[in-house]
Amino acid sequence: MPVPDLDHFHAGSTKLRPWWASALPMLAVLVARRKLENQFGEAVAACVDTYDRQLQAWAKMEIERLVERYDLEAAPVREQVRRLAADDPNCVSDGDGQKRDALEADLRELRGIK
Repeated sequence: MPVPDLDHFHAGSTKLRPWWASALPMLAVLVARRKLENQFGEAVAACVDTYDRQLQAWAKMEIERLVERYDLEAAPVREQVRRLAADDPNCVSDGDGQKRDALEADLRELRGIK
């Protein structure tokens, strides 16, 4: 997973807490929040946008890797099933109606329908 780039935030740090914060804590929170938004707002937006693009690219790459891995692992199993189906004379692998009719007759017999 990609790591967000936080270098923009280290360069501009200043003292955010006013000297009167202990006397008016709620107002101090609002002032500090406004200072943070003014100082880092654009950097946060840019960081989030960049990280969003990186995350989408990473997710796309991981999904493609998983699909490729699934296909690689499923191919031998598919081939084995195809070979077993070709070797089994009672298997419904080709398009002739006789094997299908025999299978449907077996299903009716199992269900008790004649």
